[in-house]
Amino acid sequence: VFTEQAGVPLQQVQPEMHYRPELVDLSCESDPASAVEKWILQRCRLNFDLGTRCFDSALIRTGPASFIWYLNQHHLTMDAWSTSVVYAKLAGIYARLRTGALQADETMPAYADYLAYERGLRGTQPHSSATAYWQALAARPSPRVCLYGRKPAMRANRSERLECPVGVERSQALRELAQTPGIRTLSLDLSLFNLFATVLFAYLWRVSGSTTQLIGTPAHNRSSLVFKETVGLFIELFPLRVELDEAESFRSLLGKVGTESQAYLRNALPGTSSAAGMRLFNVVMNYIHASFEAFNGIPMQAKWIHTGNSDPEHDLRLQLHDFGDSGDIVACFDFNCSTFSAEIRQRAAHHFLHLLDACLADPDQPIGQVNLTDDEERAD
Repeated sequence: VFTEQAGVPLQQVQPEMHYRPELVDLSCESDPASAVEKWILQRCRLNFDLGTRCFDSALIRTGPASFIWYLNQHHLTMDAWSTSVVYAKLAGIYARLRTGALQADETMPAYADYLAYERGLRGTQPHSSATAYWQALAARPSPRVCLYGRKPAMRANRSERLECPVGVERSQALRELAQTPGIRTLSLDLSLFNLFATVLFAYLWRVSGSTTQLIGTPAHNRSSLVFKETVGLFIELFPLRVELDEAESFRSLLGKVGTESQAYLRNALPGTSSAAGMRLFNVVMNYIHASFEAFNGIPMQAKWIHTGNSDPEHDLRLQLHDFGDSGDIVACFDFNCSTFSAEIRQRAAHHFLHLLDACLADPDQPIGQVNLTDDEERAD
């Protein structure tokens, strides 16, 4: 829990807590699916009492053998990977309950061990070198991009999420391109990250006109198997910067992104992010490789609910995931409503996909020659 004393926030671990998740039965509703959507959207917008707990959970019955587990966690204590850890842990408990093993050991790695690891890095040569790298990057002139010529007079935290499945065919084409010589890197996930970042930088250049582009992207900081099984807030946001040329092609830009992402990986050490670095960017890209398997053989589908709010300093957040390992990557565009009108929000996702298709069709073509609009938009 979190309290405040004399204006200073304090984190405390309660010795015990008494909590019983709510059971909500919507199976008798005339339209259970609509009733669930309404319930969840209302529930997820309730503020936490941080002095009581930083999560909310309920089990929703939608049919005789159909349930939804609703889990809302404050970002102060959790990140996306932690959600998959909690899910896997509950699946294990459920499996043991079914076999009667009620007293199984439920210990988990302690987040305090990660904090001790982070403190141990401070003052070491790699940590000092990484800190100097980010300080030097923050000191370079980096004007924030003005998307679609819009610079809001006042920023608000209201945002709208547009979920856009990339599609199985496009996703497969991306994976094939990611494994070709000259594009393939340390892992498939890193290669896909570089490709999506390349298309995002190309998109930002085309809709802003600025050849200096920065995005923020989170480092997951789970460098060991133990940390991958630990629940807690591990991620830190760091800037990724590229300079584009007027004759830039997707392949040449991808080379720049690859160089920058390697430098990012070397220097994105725990505890080296800073407020100055966070102020450099107004666009964030988050490539999430967490996944959720069947619940002890029971088919399931994971859905990330957007509350309608985000950091007011972020004009756009692009969240990429394939939670079910379906082969269809989902691109979630979180548009700041102060920057993007309803009309532009709909068109922006199509502009991004036009560039993605152009990159897949011919990575060597100049980015500046790709048509962002289709016939219908040009007619408007």
